[in-house]
Amino acid sequence: MPIVRRLGLIAAALLVCVAGAAVAAVGVRDAYFWDRPLPGAELREAQLERPIGVAVGGKTYDVVPGEALRLDRVATERALWNAGRSTFLGRIRQLVDPTPPPLLVDPVLVPRPEAEDVAARLSSALPRPRRAQIVARAGFRIIPSQPGDAVDATQLAASLAKASLTGARTLTASLTHVEPELTTAAAEEAVASAEQLIDEPVRLTFKDEEVGVLQPARLARLLRFRPDGDRFRISFHPQRIAKAVEPMLTPWRARAVNARFVADGRRVRIRPSRPGLAVDGPWAADSVAAAAAATDHTASLRLKQVRADLTTGEAERLGIREQISTFTTDMGTSSANRIHNVQLMANYIDGTVIRPGDTFSFNDRVGPRTVERGFREGQMIIGSLLVPSIGGGVCQTATTLFNNAFELGLPIVERHNHSFYISHYPMGRDATVSWGGPDFVFRNDLKT
Repeated sequence: MPIVRRLGLIAAALLVCVAGAAVAAVGVRDAYFWDRPLPGAELREAQLERPIGVAVGGKTYDVVPGEALRLDRVATERALWNAGRSTFLGRIRQLVDPTPPPLLVDPVLVPRPEAEDVAARLSSALPRPRRAQIVARAGFRIIPSQPGDAVDATQLAASLAKASLTGARTLTASLTHVEPELTTAAAEEAVASAEQLIDEPVRLTFKDEEVGVLQPARLARLLRFRPDGDRFRISFHPQRIAKAVEPMLTPWRARAVNARFVADGRRVRIRPSRPGLAVDGPWAADSVAAAAAATDHTASLRLKQVRADLTTGEAERLGIREQISTFTTDMGTSSANRIHNVQLMANYIDGTVIRPGDTFSFNDRVGPRTVERGFREGQMIIGSLLVPSIGGGVCQTATTLFNNAFELGLPIVERHNHSFYISHYPMGRDATVSWGGPDFVFRNDLKT
């Protein structure tokens, strides 16, 4: 064999060996990086804790991106692994090159559930959507709906993610147009339905006897329009209906009577409670609604039993069995107005039950002393002077009650003396009160 040909075959064999060794080396390196990011792949840092100024509606608010974003570690590791692997040649280049080009990978940032709260906080100064309203008075009046603006939570999260990666210090929030749930069109549709519902009077009956009529204008004032998703639900207001038909059922209605404690000497007996009869508002509302939608337009009314605020059983369980304190103060030379005021205050206080542990406030119980509440002009003490005042005589009532509580040994929470001595009260055992000023308060520390 010629020498030249032999040398060529040897060179070719050497090249094949070198190439094979190189391929084997790349294969080993590829296997090593099979579950690792390729050489040169680097993760860009996200600055999630540095505040970014977010401009909204002409104002700028500091927002920490970490409030709205979090790092998705699984997705980020997958993105880092995928870097440089999109093509075969690109992957081989990263494996073969001793100084491969850098592959900068952005971390995968995803919105937190709190992103909606951040967007809502930034939207607080923006015009809010206003839903349509219907006012039922003299006919129906519609207050139109108005759209509003809000920060788009999805776009805000994307902008914060970009800013945290690029180092931007500020961004402008994207706004979205927000339509109210209840639109003007929904209100117009409801009004049209309501007008059709009340186009005829509704006759009212009780025990098969006609007791009155509700005309369309009155029915309109008794309607209510309640939001129900994107529409209005039309119904009659139970309390308003009950109030409207009460006069028609006066002969059958009765007020509930509370149980009362009646002193019989030193013993106390209970005068039993009595339930009342009142208009059944929900029944009346449903009945009128059904009648308005029917052809005969006749609604039946019903009364319901109303329990007393203090029933006989509740009064018995209070354990009040005997008179435990009594005290008398002298009215002296009092005017007719002063005597009237004292009797009026006694009526306000009479029947008050102070449960164990409760406190009694004279001002809270008697209330303001005004002409509208039946009080007349008397006299009050200001410093060293007696001056005309509505409700004169109030301190005599408070003083008498104070001495009751004092002699019984009840804890006195608040009590004030007059500014000078009054002869028809025991020395030092008086109590001055004034609406908006001094009060007389004691606590019941007894077991009953």
